[in-house]
Amino acid sequence: MLRRLGGRFARFVIPGLVVGSVVLCAAPAIAGVPRGAARLRALDPGALLGGKSVVVTGAHNSAQGDAGGRDFLLALGADETLIGGGMNEQLGSYGTGDTIRAGGKGHQMLVAAGHGQRIVAGGRGHNLVYVSGSDVTVQLVSRGNEVVFDGGHDRLVCSPRARDSVIYRRSTDQISRSCRDRGNQIAPLSAWPRPEKAAGGSAHASALSFGGEGTNYQPYFQDCPTATDQATFKSCTIAFPPRTLTGLWANEYVPAYRCPGPPIIKHYYSFLEKTNYAPAGTTLPLGVEVRGLGPIGVSITGTNLSLYTEPSRNYMTLTGSLYSSATNWTLGSASYQVILHCVRP
Repeated sequence: MLRRLGGRFARFVIPGLVVGSVVLCAAPAIAGVPRGAARLRALDPGALLGGKSVVVTGAHNSAQGDAGGRDFLLALGADETLIGGGMNEQLGSYGTGDTIRAGGKGHQMLVAAGHGQRIVAGGRGHNLVYVSGSDVTVQLVSRGNEVVFDGGHDRLVCSPRARDSVIYRRSTDQISRSCRDRGNQIAPLSAWPRPEKAAGGSAHASALSFGGEGTNYQPYFQDCPTATDQATFKSCTIAFPPRTLTGLWANEYVPAYRCPGPPIIKHYYSFLEKTNYAPAGTTLPLGVEVRGLGPIGVSITGTNLSLYTEPSRNYMTLTGSLYSSATNWTLGSASYQVILHCVRP
């Protein structure tokens, strides 16, 4: 069933209920959530990637993403169900007793911010699960997931197929025996890579000190911080200043970033390393790392190739429609940080 939302179409799956039972104009009494789902829909984070933005309220309602993916689904009512349908989707819930299921091709980000929720990380891809709520049960079904328990008193269980996952936990979280071994890595929450603290609550202005404007024509850049002679460095890692988003579903295009050196001077030029730094549930180019994922969902799909030295090598990320997005899934402020791993040919 399709329902039109602000010029876009959203798919709702509502067993035993009529369409009119999905109330999109009244928000539940959740502290910090803007009154009126229309205000959240107007932020439309899915549009940045060419997907839909769906807000579900009321109780016992459901929403499902399309197989094409890139949809953003948010549940605010109690006992609601969100189901992923494709890749690069982001699903989050603030209601009590809600259920979120990753499905389809997977590679989805699942955010559990309510009480007593159930998260099922399945599908054919790898999923990022971020838990800030309490008494949440996470069930791993597929391989290669990442789970961040940032709430308290939560529980993790695993199916026989759930292997090779990374789990960050607090001391109050319960990890089932079914999750032990099988290639799963269990670490304390303190080991979870966080972004640097944004100066003054916002890093937008400080990013300008690196040079560039963050556009596709003038991306942010900085020379290799560890190289005294830029003509001789072999590799370097550049951590750009964190960027801060405030408010649930606040979003932006991730700015463009590039490796050191002007592209027309060969002996200064460098390329993105051919290494995958993306955690589960996140799409990033090779050589690009992002910290702070979970509270913020990030997708970067656009890169630019060298036209002067090695035409098959990427040297920068792209910003703008369909190329990148960053979305805040918390009620307050959260930061993310882009890190480039660059090498000389």
